[in-house]
Amino acid sequence: MPAAMESARTMSGLLRTLPAEPAPDLLRARIERALGDCRRRSPSPLRLNMRWGAMAASLIVAVGIGWLGGSFLVRAVARPTS
Repeated sequence: MPAAMESARTMSGLLRTLPAEPAPDLLRARIERALGDCRRRSPSPLRLNMRWGAMAASLIVAVGIGWLGGSFLVRAVARPTS
């Protein structure tokens, strides 16, 4: 473990010594375009709310079906057969 800590400290020191210069304009523009594409592809808040509503509704339906199935199954098993 001490070797790993020493290696991490060495790497941290080397990273601090790197020159910090601003990115070239073409690179910055390309990154901003890529980030803009990601933002445009993200779903709208309304669509996210509909997705949560659909998941909640399906969960309620699944629990209801399970409860009904379980209650009828218990009644069918508990009935005397003779």
